[in-house]
Amino acid sequence: MLLCTSLAVQQRGIFYQYRSAQMEVAQHPLSIRAVDISLTLRKMLRGCDKENFFDIWAMRRFVDSSLAKEGYTNRLCYAKLEADQSPVWQVTAYPNLPAWANYWVIKKIYSVFQQTKVLFRTFFPATKLSDTAFEKERIFWSLQECELQSTNGQYHGKGALTQKEVIDKQIIYPNVLTSEESEILLLYNYAPLRTGGEQMHFLLIPNPSHPAEHFLELNSEQYTQVLALAKKVTLWANETFQGQVVVHFFDKTGEMAGQTQPLYHAHLIIVKKGEEELWGRLAMFFRMFFPPSPLASDELEKRVTHYRDTLGKSIRS
Repeated sequence: MLLCTSLAVQQRGIFYQYRSAQMEVAQHPLSIRAVDISLTLRKMLRGCDKENFFDIWAMRRFVDSSLAKEGYTNRLCYAKLEADQSPVWQVTAYPNLPAWANYWVIKKIYSVFQQTKVLFRTFFPATKLSDTAFEKERIFWSLQECELQSTNGQYHGKGALTQKEVIDKQIIYPNVLTSEESEILLLYNYAPLRTGGEQMHFLLIPNPSHPAEHFLELNSEQYTQVLALAKKVTLWANETFQGQVVVHFFDKTGEMAGQTQPLYHAHLIIVKKGEEELWGRLAMFFRMFFPPSPLASDELEKRVTHYRDTLGKSIRS
């Protein structure tokens, strides 16, 4: 069991701190119970190491487990990654449906509505919390016990992304599926977000020998490797496109939050700054209403081969 080393209360923030990571109430929340997880020294992503990523895992595990304990089964983690900026991960919950509304049509409408609100707030940041709203969040988090427990070693993930034939068609890194249990796979999405440009939409998933259903089933080594691989992809994108890109990182827990498979997987969407980023956000919006169209097999193979030879080569070097 890990314990946070300090609890600090500030004029407009309360945060728990564990070594190099801290958690504080989000000033511009994407949804309810939103917190920001960042590095205390505001280290740039380029300089983040394994210990920093472990601390982020520990801080996020406290947040996710606290939300799950309080009944928030649908959650989102989102970050905008840039090589020379200090990363901030926002973890937020989605309001639960009342019991009387537990019908699939209502659930679908509600899910789209909530995801649309969150997406809108990535376009236009939410209004800063009022003193009253902040006090409610402060009280909620101050009542949580800051104990960071490791996973119990049980894995319940399943779905197409655990199947070897699917992975072989999409894998960018490593070249082929291996038996390394801790290895994180980088796949090209078979139905990428239509952002214009190169449509650089990738997935990070743990090796399917131990597939996690959601974040709380990941152990520290797995999540540390997820963040380390996301960093390498971001550095490659920064160098390839002369710093004119933004990498959107997000993972979802729960059907209402938009998790389409009962398997932990993080999305990495690379867009060039400016018009392409705008189209990417619009594409995310329309994707909630219209199922994505898979690429033709020859086009998928072409793109996967291209990124194995460029991005994959950069990661391996």
